[in-house]
Amino acid sequence: MNKFIKHGVLTIALFFLCGAFAVAQDKYEYGSLFSNGGKSKDYQIFVSLNDKFEEIDGSVIEGNSVQNYTPITKKVTDLSKQGWEVYNIIVVQPSGALPSHYYFVRRKLK
Repeated sequence: MNKFIKHGVLTIALFFLCGAFAVAQDKYEYGSLFSNGGKSKDYQIFVSLNDKFEEIDGSVIEGNSVQNYTPITKKVTDLSKQGWEVYNIIVVQPSGALPSHYYFVRRKLK
């Protein structure tokens, strides 16, 4: 009987310990960047971070906007300095169209 009680107490302690780890999960803010370019020098970057939306229009100096990733790289670098990290990238290229890039970012809440 003593062995049974000992195992029961250990089981309950382990159960509460696992529950404590489940509660201590990190919380994040999420956002996304969408890069749209073409065979011209003009590009568009759409940034959605929580309740903020920003549209960035510009043009590249070298190459064309579908080949030159400097503008989106600069924006991702700026966001990383603010604590954001890229956790996923999706490239979508519909049949006969130029590719579009989606960057998914997150920032740990303090």
